[in-house]
Amino acid sequence: MTPEEQRRLINARSDWFHSIDVGDGIVTPGVVSADYQRHLLRMLQLPDRLDGLRVLDIGTYDGFWAFECERRGASEVVAIDVNPIDCRCFKVARDLLDSSVKYHHMSVYEMDEEVLGGKFDLVLFPGVFYHLRHIIMSFDNIWKILKPQGTVLVESHVCNNYFVLGDGKVTTLKRLDRRLLKVPIFRFYRKNELNPVDWSNWFGGNVAALLDLMGSAGFTAEHLASWDSRAAFRGVKNPTLPREWEIGSYEGASFRYNHDGTWTATWHDPKLAQKR
Repeated sequence: MTPEEQRRLINARSDWFHSIDVGDGIVTPGVVSADYQRHLLRMLQLPDRLDGLRVLDIGTYDGFWAFECERRGASEVVAIDVNPIDCRCFKVARDLLDSSVKYHHMSVYEMDEEVLGGKFDLVLFPGVFYHLRHIIMSFDNIWKILKPQGTVLVESHVCNNYFVLGDGKVTTLKRLDRRLLKVPIFRFYRKNELNPVDWSNWFGGNVAALLDLMGSAGFTAEHLASWDSRAAFRGVKNPTLPREWEIGSYEGASFRYNHDGTWTATWHDPKLAQKR
């Protein structure tokens, strides 16, 4: 494809979100600048080389993260999004790059190991978490789709330095009460409190809340960086962590039905077991 053909394809779309370098000095005119994308890459500490790794990009949109992982040598990259492949600019970008990234029209709630071709070494989860109503389920599903010791890199809005009060004014948790920085809390955005032109935001947790939530899902979680109203995290799947939250459990108990129709209860908290 000639540079002129590339520019013609790019200019045919007015809804570019990512700034993607497609070669020959041509960069798509994304709302998110190339400089800020480089900043995100540094904050998430994406390794320079991903050779031999199978990677999943959740909420890929135009595909910047997926194509960057492919460029860094990942053996296979899969991208998913709630939009069809040609709804945004992913399909155009993939054609421009002659990329082999696989695309599935799928949400984080619908991830299926068989459909996606197996488990992954690395999952990218940037700019999605706070747009979800079912935030705990998202990390439960990511844990299931990762290989043992697999990694998830998360970037999200956090409320530490951007806490929206009931009257719409913005403050910080430190100004309200510095003790709130260590208390896992979530600010619920029922409408468009976070962004007047975006009603798709639901939860703004603080850093402590994100770390605790990831830990409860079975990840060894680490806070990588914070800036403005955003933060980056790394989670490593840890199959040895207790998973008392498993579906089918209630107040720390799991029930399994036996072949003879009886059931067996497992109490994950010894204190609860002693009370029964």
